[in-house]
Amino acid sequence: PSLPPFPGYDIQYFLGTLTPVLTSLHGLAFYYIYGLTLAFLQPCAFTSAQDRPTQITTRMPVDVLRFLKDEVAPTL
Repeated sequence: PSLPPFPGYDIQYFLGTLTPVLTSLHGLAFYYIYGLTLAFLQPCAFTSAQDRPTQITTRMPVDVLRFLKDEVAPTL
């Protein structure tokens, strides 16, 4: 099967919908690894409601998992 036209949209949308929830719970600074993951996805941008990406990342979900495994997990 071929890749969708914007392979990073799904992971960016998922993380974007979590952002307001996590911000209201403890503030994003509390979620260090989440912050690292969002930084890894840059450039990306959302609508004001954080529900739809307006600038879609070029990173795919597998890239995020590889980043977590190779960069974040060894530091834990």
